[in-house]
Parts: sequence; C-alpha cells; structure tokens
Amino acid sequence: MDTKSIFVLLECFTNKNGEAELYQVSQPNGGGDCGKHGDQDKGRYSWIFPSGRVLLSHWFKGKLYMLLPVWETDLGTGTSTKWLSMGRTFDPHHKLTSKFKAPDSLEPCGALISAYDNCYYLAQPRVHGERSSPFQCYHLGSNTWKDLPRIPPNLRHNLHDTVAGYAVCSGHILVSISNRLFAYHVHEKKWHSVSKPNRCFGISGRAVILGDYIYDVDSMSGLVCEITFDCTDYNLSTHVFLEGLTSFCE
Repeated sequence: MDTKSIFVLLECFTNKNGEAELYQVSQPNGGGDCGKHGDQDKGRYSWIFPSGRVLLSHWFKGKLYMLLPVWETDLGTGTSTKWLSMGRTFDPHHKLTSKFKAPDSLEPCGALISAYDNCYYLAQPRVHGERSSPFQCYHLGSNTWKDLPRIPPNLRHNLHDTVAGYAVCSGHILVSISNRLFAYHVHEKKWHSVSKPNRCFGISGRAVILGDYIYDVDSMSGLVCEITFDCTDYNLSTHVFLEGLTSFCE
C-alpha cells in the first residue's frame, strides 16, 4: 500500500509547563489517518518542558532535530537551579527517537538553521558578547559542535530581538533580526550587514528559494513577496508582492 505522510509538531503551554506532541498524518489510498508519536518510555511521542521556554526544532538529513529545555535540579535540596537543554532526534522511517549533543551556549531564544548540508545554531545577538560559543556548526559524525565567528559588535549594536527568519542562497545564510538583515558567508566565515528597501521588514521563518529569487511572507502586510539578494554589494531588492497569496499566520 502506497502511503504518504506528513509530521506535525504541536506545542501548547499552561501556567506550569509547556508540552510538545508529534503527530503523523497519513493518507493511504485516498483515506485519512492520524497517529501520535512520543516518548518511547511512555509509548507516545510527547515532551514536557518548563513554561516560558521555547522548543527549537528543525528537519535535517531526514530527521527531526529538537532542543528541549529542561530544569536542572539540585540533588541536595530538590529545587530547580537552572535550565539546560536536551538534544533529541526523531527518525520518521523507523519511528525511533535518539539523543544528540546540545550546543555549548544554548539559550532560550536561539535558532536552528540548516544550510549547505550542515546544521547551525545561532544564539540571539544580545548574548553574543557574553557566551563563549553563540554561533556553532553541528558535526553529525562526531556528535560535536564547532565554534564559528560571532556577529561582530559593530553589527549587533542595539539588536535585542530573536532571529525572525532566514534564507539560504548564493553561499550565504541571510538572517533577519530586529527589522535588519545580516549575511554570513559560509566559506569565508564572515558576517556582513545587508541593506534593504524600507518597505521590506525582513524574513519570516525559512524563505523558499526558486532560482535567483527568494519568496517569503512579509511580516507587516502578510503577503508573499519576491526578492533578490546581491551577494557582491550585500543588497536585498523587493520586486513584487504576490497579491493572490497571503499568510494565514495572524
């Protein structure tokens, strides 16, 4: 039987905890079926984490990679002292979960980014001057993270927000933060500021690349826009807003 599936990761929050559950939606021979996957020890794929924290997730090399925030408990007093993170993967083909090493300088509002056959972790800019390894690349074979150059102080000045979105094109990772854009040159390992039109408010989520064009949802209008990136002058140009396509994220 030919069955096609998609996996949906849902998060919900209460006053005490956050919870994430992974659902598989299958459609064999035109019919619909929905199943939930979770923590193998409990017979289902669900995870509990502290309220107010964020679960980071990203599909990479055929698996779902997740960074789950957890509280570290003092064994002597039994009280929670600080939060840490567990790295977990989910293999959709074998329905198995496994562990992987979390980034060294993980913080609540970072971002997982896949680009050019690698997985990157980027902490929010305000901690780049405090943490020892705010930008790292994951090495799958050795299960280790390698330090990469942090965003320079002159570029991250007055940046306080988290990563809103990114695009991968022309040998660069374009990152949108606080209505500003930055480009990381993957081979040269250098950060650059990117100029953009005033009407362009940055990138939301992961942008779609088709040929020389970047397609993304404009955060202000909710319309899908078509943009191009000049990797020589580090300039972003908005070409057209696609009136027939709108975002459903309100």
